[in-house]
Amino acid sequence: MHRLDNRSRMSGDVHVRFCESPRGKLPRATRLILLHRDPAPLHQWRLQIEGFLREKLGLELKQPVILHPVGQGANFLGYIVRPDYLLVRQRVVGNLWEKLSSFEKQWIKGNERQGWVLTLLPEPREHLRSVLASYWGHFSHACHYRLARKVFTRFPWLSCLFELHDDRFIPLWQPKDVSSYKSQQRYFHRQFPSAEIRIQRGCQFDKVSGALVPLRRTGTRATRDFQIINPRLVVSKVIVRQQGYLPGGLRRRCVESLTIPPSSQAGVLLCGAVIS
Repeated sequence: MHRLDNRSRMSGDVHVRFCESPRGKLPRATRLILLHRDPAPLHQWRLQIEGFLREKLGLELKQPVILHPVGQGANFLGYIVRPDYLLVRQRVVGNLWEKLSSFEKQWIKGNERQGWVLTLLPEPREHLRSVLASYWGHFSHACHYRLARKVFTRFPWLSCLFELHDDRFIPLWQPKDVSSYKSQQRYFHRQFPSAEIRIQRGCQFDKVSGALVPLRRTGTRATRDFQIINPRLVVSKVIVRQQGYLPGGLRRRCVESLTIPPSSQAGVLLCGAVIS
């Protein structure tokens, strides 16, 4: 511990700790944030630190040294730290935007006249799920309600694949708890009530409609977050294929493709993002 003068450590003066390993390598420097109600002492401390580094250690203080109001926040570990709350850095949000846009361009095909088809293969589907879970774990430590709305507005097709409850993405491409083929039919019909649904059974596909599978009400009420953040798109056609087996021996059936009609509210966004 090196002091900038001969006063006590408890005097309020600035102290800087330098650690050196036995091999003589300096670790990456820690960011120091100095706070004061008056900017004049901050300027004085900066001069003292620069002088100490130059005269005692032969080092230079990394530029730029930023002096701004506390209300603007400080960048730290992917967040903007403000006195009473945290925000996610725009660079982190931009990284998520790039990953979702890449998925969109690769797996959503179509045009404004005929509509769009979202293909949902197992490997990219699970990768998308892990990416969202990772970023949402980061977002959950900050104020992110508006950010969540923005994600689902910019990428409206996410509402066809996930429900967002308590900062957890619940996949919609397969039922969580089912005991029979009929219960699988009912699940997909509840998720996409206005769509033509074709479900693979063996070597053939069964067509599911409201007449064949009565729509049952569930006792779970949607939360405010779900109603605002996660509005469901209109889907005109759903293809469900068999993908292995569930623990009880029932065939696992998952959504393989979704057709979004050109009249959907996602039309303008998808046309601009995928086709252009």
